[in-house]
Amino acid sequence: MASIGFKRIGLTSLAIAAVSASCMGKESLSPATAPRAPQAVLSASPGFTAYPGIVSDFENMTRIDGPAVVTVKVSRTDTIPSVRQLWPPPGSANVPFLGFFEEFSPPPGADRGALAQRHASGFIISSDGNILTDAGDVAGASRISVTLADGQTYHARLIGSDPASGVALLHVHATGLAVARIGSPAMLKAGEWVASIGSPYGLGTSIVKGVVSNLSRLLPDQSYVPLIQTDLTEHSGDGGSPLLNLKGEVVGIETPPPDDGNVYQGLAFAIPIDKAMKVERQLKLHGKAVHGQLGVSAKEETPPLAKASRPMRPNDRVTDAG
Repeated sequence: MASIGFKRIGLTSLAIAAVSASCMGKESLSPATAPRAPQAVLSASPGFTAYPGIVSDFENMTRIDGPAVVTVKVSRTDTIPSVRQLWPPPGSANVPFLGFFEEFSPPPGADRGALAQRHASGFIISSDGNILTDAGDVAGASRISVTLADGQTYHARLIGSDPASGVALLHVHATGLAVARIGSPAMLKAGEWVASIGSPYGLGTSIVKGVVSNLSRLLPDQSYVPLIQTDLTEHSGDGGSPLLNLKGEVVGIETPPPDDGNVYQGLAFAIPIDKAMKVERQLKLHGKAVHGQLGVSAKEETPPLAKASRPMRPNDRVTDAG
């Protein structure tokens, strides 16, 4: 019986030794020979270009393109209708202080003029003083002045304005001015970074950045041409600012959104520069722009009209003439 117990103890010891050797063998595997868990393999989709990163260097854009941006100050006289005198009643000659009220009241039936001022932005397109700005901001102006980035102020003459496209052309008597570089909006893509340099509230050069949201936005009963929509922050006085691509080239002119409550809050729009330059050429030559339009009108057909518009037949004079 003693021998049997010894054999059992020996077998147990051999089993423990085998398990220990197995564990030691696994721990001794080098990293090069140890099995690894499968890893996911990342591969780019066909046609995908790695994004180079967010462009953050707008300092050069401000330094190079900022001098071509101007602040536009618009003055106009608004007519205020006269207020009918309520007291004293007409014909009350013996009312106390009648002379006081007559002295400080406007004459009956006379309208008063009040000077109103607003600000806009613009950019120089020729070194001899031609400037593009927003037509709506200079409408009805009695006087326009332009302040350059270096602080010099000039009286500006309105060469022409086109409300349909929202483009206006100004001129100042100066030479050797910094000129904005004109680009092509056809190269823009939705989601691309853009910037705008303007003069909000007439405070002077300010730059904002954003992305293109839509390249062909038509607003109801508002725009003659499709507009570039962005998410740029826009304030009063930014109308006429140049919309710039990442090369610093002008691709559009900022135009204020329609005054329709808060419908367009947070949205900004720009007139494509290629459309604006076509209008600019007409304004420079003729002081106005003419746009072709296609349309269809319907009217009731009458016998004379039916006779005049009937299709041509063989032996007609026109067909015989070849």
